[in-house]
Amino acid sequence: MAREIPVKVLIADDETGVLDSTGALLREMGYSVVTTADHRKVPLLIRTESPSLLLLDVVMPGMEIRAFVKLLRDDPSTRAVPIILFSAGFGIDDGWWRLEVEDFLPKPFRPSDLAEAVERAIGASTRGSSKP
Repeated sequence: MAREIPVKVLIADDETGVLDSTGALLREMGYSVVTTADHRKVPLLIRTESPSLLLLDVVMPGMEIRAFVKLLRDDPSTRAVPIILFSAGFGIDDGWWRLEVEDFLPKPFRPSDLAEAVERAIGASTRGSSKP
């Protein structure tokens, strides 16, 4: 999918292999990508890079996902960025849908599932709605 101005996606995951492979997939889809292996850098990167979407690993060292999502949603400078959670150790039965996030992708995911989730989240944010 070609875009004149690439939509920027921020990926936060402590596994560099996931950052590299997911970043490569998104770049192939026409997105601009910023990555970090440190969740503590996410708020600053949202402010400085202005991503259209955050892909956030659920399990990162020193991070409790519910508290971290709340921190992002409570901060006026980060609250509007749609969030897609992804994880190998967290699933639909773990209540991700109760968090203020747009979607959840279990790892490993298919490229088509990633593309669909990203398009839904970005489309919802441009319509002013965070949930379908």
